[in-house]
Amino acid sequence: GTVLAIGIIFFYQRMENFLLDQLEFYFQYNPDVFLSDSLFILTMGLLTRFYIMAHNPVEKNFLRISTSIMEAAQSLGRPPKTIFRKIHFPLLKTGIASGLLMVFVETMKELPITLMTRPFDRDTLAVKVYEWTSEGQWEMSAFPALLIVLVSVIPVWFLSQKFGAKI
Repeated sequence: GTVLAIGIIFFYQRMENFLLDQLEFYFQYNPDVFLSDSLFILTMGLLTRFYIMAHNPVEKNFLRISTSIMEAAQSLGRPPKTIFRKIHFPLLKTGIASGLLMVFVETMKELPITLMTRPFDRDTLAVKVYEWTSEGQWEMSAFPALLIVLVSVIPVWFLSQKFGAKI
């Protein structure tokens, strides 16, 4: 996470410097910051970090779908949108839900990328827990840490109940 955050900061800082130079050259407009003080870099960092985590369950379920099912639906004259809505989506929904769940839980507790790429006036629960524990304020960090655990456990429990897995 730390190496990825440094790479993202380096890439977007170079892109921001180029854009600011272009704005100043062509429009004589020179803002202080453009991308580095926004949620854009944080979002890109989290997307880069967790893309494969969301992609794998969906791909695994997609590979289980037989090509004969698609061919049968196509031979009945169904358009691709209907095939996706009526056949693929119901077969893929467990993979989509588990991918979303894993990314949500990991994003809740992600610290390196969030700490390094967040805007200065924004804090997440993980950042607050880190700040308070590093300052020795254990009582202050207990509730946000418990909240991270609860917010992470509730979707896992719901998904296990919905799709029949036993915890």
